[in-house]
Amino acid sequence: MRLNASAFFYDYKGFQATFVRATEASARLQNAGDVEITGLEVMLDWVPTERLGLSAGISLLDSEIVRTDVVLPPLDGSPETTIKGNEIPNAPQVSFNGRITYSVPIGTSFALGLQTDFNYVDEHFLEPNNREYLSEDGYFLINGRVTFMPNDGPWQVSVWGKNLGDEEYRSAAQDLAFALGFSEIVNGVPLTWGVDFEYRF
Repeated sequence: MRLNASAFFYDYKGFQATFVRATEASARLQNAGDVEITGLEVMLDWVPTERLGLSAGISLLDSEIVRTDVVLPPLDGSPETTIKGNEIPNAPQVSFNGRITYSVPIGTSFALGLQTDFNYVDEHFLEPNNREYLSEDGYFLINGRVTFMPNDGPWQVSVWGKNLGDEEYRSAAQDLAFALGFSEIVNGVPLTWGVDFEYRF
């Protein structure tokens, strides 16, 4: 068994992000200001038997734009507001993940490897403007893989699936509401599956 833990504090000067400033009609990489990030990460790996492997991790994060010269017109027509105090994009306060692997012998020459892993991401903003309608509520993804291989051979064949629950979520967004009347939203990858063949020379 192995347990790793780390606490950290980042003080970014001149943090850059891709977002829309005021009424611009396109998103571009711009200076957003200075950012402070505090976090804690814990990771556990455990091999209770020769065939079974378990791992789990959790991340706690707090981010804040502490200094900036960026101001934005609010959607309700009230005075311009600063993005100071906002969170940086794609920085959920809580996320955790895990993985389970299990090896099944087939006869004396082959083995079947079974693996499932998951990832949970808490609610977070998708852009530095922190518009509520462009925030992600959070999601849970689960993946799986089955691998057939010889014990001492150079090849293996795998069948895998990602996002097995076909979870709908948003992975990115840009605020174009003032300039173009709509916002750009990028959806996450839906249920995907495939077959891999690997040969090591």
